Amino acid sequence: MIEKRIGKRIVRPATEEESKRYREILNEELASMEANKARGRELLVERRELGTIVDELKSIREQLQITLTELAERTGMTVGNLSRLENMEGPNPTIETLRRYAQGIGHRIEFVVVAER
Repeated sequence: MIEKRIGKRIVRPATEEESKRYREILNEELASMEANKARGRELLVERRELGTIVDELKSIREQLQITLTELAERTGMTVGNLSRLENMEGPNPTIETLRRYAQGIGHRIEFVVVAER
């Protein structure tokens, strides 16, 4: 076995068993990375769909000329939280948050279950 000095370290070639295990781990990590990328793409689509709902609620609020301050009073939410919601800053809003917002502008949210494409 040939050892090689790199700086203060002495490096030796990996054994066949170590090389095999390294390749297995690398393949597992690559598969995991692909799965994570796919899940990230799914979450991005969901976030965009959620953003569409929030945009629609905001548009209705503006058409009704309801200020964020008025909406805050109606919903019990803070103006800051409403603003963050409308700008989709922070984590995804809960169904309860969207329901309160919709009630605050005199609307309701309906959910529909559809088959996957």
